[in-house]
Amino acid sequence: MTEADRRDAEASPHAAGRRSGAWTPARFEALYEAHVAAMHRYCYFRCGLDRAAAGELTGEIFLALWQGPCPPKQEEAPFLYGIARRKLADFHRARGRAREVRFSDLDSNERERFEALLRDDEPSGSEAPLSECLKQVLGEVLTSLDANTQTLLLDKYVRRRSVKDLAAVHGKSEAAVMSALARARRALREALLACMEQADGAKDGER
Repeated sequence: MTEADRRDAEASPHAAGRRSGAWTPARFEALYEAHVAAMHRYCYFRCGLDRAAAGELTGEIFLALWQGPCPPKQEEAPFLYGIARRKLADFHRARGRAREVRFSDLDSNERERFEALLRDDEPSGSEAPLSECLKQVLGEVLTSLDANTQTLLLDKYVRRRSVKDLAAVHGKSEAAVMSALARARRALREALLACMEQADGAKDGER
């Protein structure tokens, strides 16, 4: 057990009361099935929409969990998210970042690209990939949206699928997909504004 994993196992304020808890295969499997999808989404949106990295981080989270004591059922989610935050912090440090990237960290070109996505006025047929910083900010904002909206926006703007392809995949008309994209962009814009207001409030509090 590494020092980092030992730290994860002691993360909860109730850790002392859990040390006598022991895992059983059935208990761990049930917890894993209940939380693995949420943990993967949490990591995916916070590591620059990197699916491979999210998979590795999710595995590390559950390995650290298995190597520690079994938490009470009502504490499963808080304990897992505590481990996830530390694993993500390690991930960003390994990539040379002191913290997750925020909207305020984007340069002018990245901000213009992000705003173009919201307006859906990128040049037709543009295949330019999103920068790592831009993907991380986009992922952070997407976490506040419902799963269907997340999937639609990722398919269109990250995986670069055409409206025609999306219509075929989702079994809808192209007009219906375009309407759904307009609603999704509106939801994304509102979520972004909320994130920016939250960031401004945090800065004011630091002054």
